[in-house]
Amino acid sequence: MRQKKSLAASGETKATATGDLTVTSKALAADIATLEDLHKDCLTKAQDFEAETKSRTEELKALAEAKKNPEGDNWWCRGSDIWFEPGVISANHIQSRTRTV
Repeated sequence: MRQKKSLAASGETKATATGDLTVTSKALAADIATLEDLHKDCLTKAQDFEAETKSRTEELKALAEAKKNPEGDNWWCRGSDIWFEPGVISANHIQSRTRTV
């Protein structure tokens, strides 16, 4: 009789553990999928940041070069402002975006 009680208790413990394992396995699979998505998003954002940084650096180089050569084709320099074709765009617009001229 003791063996039957012990066997029944062991069976119940095993069933509980199996249920817990199933729940935990599903949660793990969901976490792995979330991690993969997060990793892809992170790589995309890192690539976007790198491209934006490169573009910003090129803009700053162009502005610095324009300040060195104010007599260039369509450039006018006055103090810290750089003016392109009249009415098109001014460095103030770019400065607010890059914060450095």
